[in-house]
Amino acid sequence: MHADALGIPCIAVSRYGTPPSAGGERDRPVLYAASPALSDPAVVHTALQRITGEWLLPEPEALAAPLERFVRVNLPYVVVTHGAFMGASAQRVVQLAARCVRDLGMRCLILMPADLETVKSDEQTMTWSGPLTHQHVIAGAACVIHPGGAGTTHRVVRAGVPGLAIPLSQSDMYWARRALQVQLTIAVLQPNEVTTSSLSDALAHLVTDVSYRHRSRLIATKMAAEHGLEQMLTVVQPYLGVS
Repeated sequence: MHADALGIPCIAVSRYGTPPSAGGERDRPVLYAASPALSDPAVVHTALQRITGEWLLPEPEALAAPLERFVRVNLPYVVVTHGAFMGASAQRVVQLAARCVRDLGMRCLILMPADLETVKSDEQTMTWSGPLTHQHVIAGAACVIHPGGAGTTHRVVRAGVPGLAIPLSQSDMYWARRALQVQLTIAVLQPNEVTTSSLSDALAHLVTDVSYRHRSRLIATKMAAEHGLEQMLTVVQPYLGVS
């Protein structure tokens, strides 16, 4: 979300959980749409910097019919997603992940743009590029393989589901490492180095060791109590002249 979208150019907002670079004094709040339960407690924030928790709007309950049929089947599935901006490295990861999921005897739900589909749907695999309710789809998954960005990391943990990050950018790496530090995942895999063996081993561990799901659910409980959207509005309203 951009500050100018709020009509307040002087208020900064961020999803990355790290302080702004040094230089220049601020007299307005800097808000981080991230969970305190996931953010690094060692990072020192100023009095004007606030980690509010996620700014989540309610999602519709209904799923598209094909998705509804897929998640209703009483067989485990893994969600694989690598965002909207998929280069060759990300497409390789998606193909590799789909193969590993199938080899482990699970179904695979791949979320990716329609023009970048590199894995075709079959009895075990569904590729989806249409609208969806992320939280409902993720909540039913055995695991989520994703790039580790702020939004997906928060959604996966909030759903109480294990995640396996294969980060593509520096901000992705920050959240992937945080998930590893709080023992929500077994490893952070590098996109150019990940192999069928390393991915299969990590995935098998995450879906069979219930301690990862248990820790994710504990943090999800804390996240639910943060009320990030309400906290953000409380800070922003005085600058809008709204009481």
